Amino acid sequence: MIAETILNLLRADRFAALRGSAVSGRLPLREGLLNDLFTQVRRERDLPTRRLEIRLLPDNRFTLYLQPQVGFFHPNVKLDFELSGEVDFRGDGLLTLRSLGFLGGPTAQLVRTVLLRAMKLPDPAVTVEGNTLRIHVREALIALDAGELADLIRVLQFTTRPGILYVLFGISI
Repeated sequence: MIAETILNLLRADRFAALRGSAVSGRLPLREGLLNDLFTQVRRERDLPTRRLEIRLLPDNRFTLYLQPQVGFFHPNVKLDFELSGEVDFRGDGLLTLRSLGFLGGPTAQLVRTVLLRAMKLPDPAVTVEGNTLRIHVREALIALDAGELADLIRVLQFTTRPGILYVLFGISI
């Protein structure tokens, strides 16, 4: 594809041809699209769960539905989270998800394992401390072969409305 060739050429010279450019936007990701993506990823990456779905709620909240495969036992797990919203790339580059219920022990490790496998991330890219799950976005971008974006992103923010996750971004080259 032409677009892929252009992107590869731009990446090869670290986007030098675009120096001075600034791009910003808002990308609405609908719940149905995310759930279709989750279903595909769950199958392709051999995730330890029979069900992985999201329900997007207002005010940066969402519910994650999991049905882990634990031998012959397949419990339904419902986890409510709140997004921190903005990822600070000048600082730690973390996206923080705070559990609005109990997130501990096997449940925390299940969520962490699903995220690591689904996104093909290295072990330190997702951490759990108490009821807080942190995704190291900079490390995730590097693992996804998009590390150069971490140096270009000025704004990365997530907001939710019922059924929609908005990704707001700003990139300066």
